[in-house]
Amino acid sequence: TKGNSGIVHAGYDDKPGSVRAKYCWRGNQMFASLDRELRFGYQRNGSLVLAFNDHEVKTLRELLKRGEINGVENLQILNREELFELEPSVHPDAIAALRSPDAGNVIPYEYAIALAENAVDNGVEVRIRREVTSIQKVRGKKDGDGSFEIGMRHWEPEEYVESQRRGKQPNVVRRATFCSIALSTTVAIGMGIYMLLDPKVDAKAKMDTLYTIVALACAGFGAVYNYLNSGPKIASSKIPFDQLVERVPRPEGGDNSGGGASKKVSVEEML
Repeated sequence: TKGNSGIVHAGYDDKPGSVRAKYCWRGNQMFASLDRELRFGYQRNGSLVLAFNDHEVKTLRELLKRGEINGVENLQILNREELFELEPSVHPDAIAALRSPDAGNVIPYEYAIALAENAVDNGVEVRIRREVTSIQKVRGKKDGDGSFEIGMRHWEPEEYVESQRRGKQPNVVRRATFCSIALSTTVAIGMGIYMLLDPKVDAKAKMDTLYTIVALACAGFGAVYNYLNSGPKIASSKIPFDQLVERVPRPEGGDNSGGGASKKVSVEEML
């Protein structure tokens, strides 16, 4: 759940014939019934893929065709008028959109917890604070039935935090990550912007948020600057020390022993 944006995809972006293409739309259609049983807050609010020029409109048509091959239903390309009638708040430069009314979203943390609770209700034992050290397919009589033997060791939260801070992972995790990448036919990298749309937020609140971000950024830059310029600084002078002391202004009406009225002097005057 750490890096999950909570989107329940419809399946129009997956490469036809891939495992993702096979299961994405199928899984999408399961969420409504899952939510009725587990109540984790699923919302089927649809999605819009916007196009801002003719080249991107061509991409929308390719996504539409790909979705149809994958069995995704209810896909539709909207022209500019249809788009703004459906969603007036989209970017004013958009000229078309691919609409999927079946896309939705969940709160990934609540969804994961709901699945875990349901698993426990069905007899699953949840073991927390365990590092997976090995995953081995069970051989012998159970060979072929999908059983695996999981090796684990206990860990404390501070161990995980320290491991993440050093950028380290257990070997088994690295191997599993490598295998998942090696077995993937493609890695799709998407570029986009997430925005929080809240009609209740007024202009003053938005400006306050902006000022806060700017202030935090300035504080961060200041901290970095101070860190880079920290360390002992030694003021150097070509004047011998005894002469330097003699040049320090004496208090009015007295000598260097401290008698008489005091006078404030600057560092520049002292040096």
